[in-house]
Amino acid sequence: MPSNNTGIIVGYLAGRFPGRIGHLFSPKGLQRTHPWLPFALDNGKFACYQSNKEWDELEYRNMLGEVSWLERLKPTQARQNVGQKPMWALAPDEVANKAKTIELYKKWESVIRDYNWKVAFAVQDGMTKDDVPSSADVIFVGGSYEWKWETYRMWCGEFPHVHIGRVNRAHRLYDCHFAGAKSIDGTGWLKGRSEMRIGLEDYMRNTAEHECAECKLRQLEEQARRPQNHDRANSQNAQDESNDDNIHD
Repeated sequence: MPSNNTGIIVGYLAGRFPGRIGHLFSPKGLQRTHPWLPFALDNGKFACYQSNKEWDELEYRNMLGEVSWLERLKPTQARQNVGQKPMWALAPDEVANKAKTIELYKKWESVIRDYNWKVAFAVQDGMTKDDVPSSADVIFVGGSYEWKWETYRMWCGEFPHVHIGRVNRAHRLYDCHFAGAKSIDGTGWLKGRSEMRIGLEDYMRNTAEHECAECKLRQLEEQARRPQNHDRANSQNAQDESNDDNIHD
């Protein structure tokens, strides 16, 4: 899911790889939806955390209300981007804060349920499977960079519907794919860095059902892990990936 991006390349990829791409919208990035492209709703908490800004509760509520209004409208020839329900909405959380995130989920779950939507729960540093509310429909793997990549396989193994946030490297697409994640998001795929767009397109082509073979995918996974610039130190690769993980709108 390219985050807050509805550009022409998204449409191209959606047409070439049906059912493989969607949108993830945040309160500040809500744009025109399309009846042929699925979408989900972020809460915008991580962007505020990164920029040290206060989260706007009203802005989040307004996003939920606007999407609900669009969902209830009937499509017409002049107005086709309506009548679609989001796949899920992420309940507000607190980045890397276990106790506060659980508290916020209890407050916001009923708000989202009132729209008859599925609710995603963001797992954070220090959580185990026992901390996940039984009512959560989707597990959204958030938290700090290090903790997320240390635990993502465990979450995918324990829950049937897992979404992994802030994935901005080609080899991580394969990591998430093999772990069993249902979806990922990232803000950097279509924002000017051609190697990222190419990496995304290669992944979608390589994992297309009609040509998917486990042995081939494993081979591609290993290839994707190799740094494109062999002169770059491994420590620099790790730092670059961490920086990409922290891209936000």
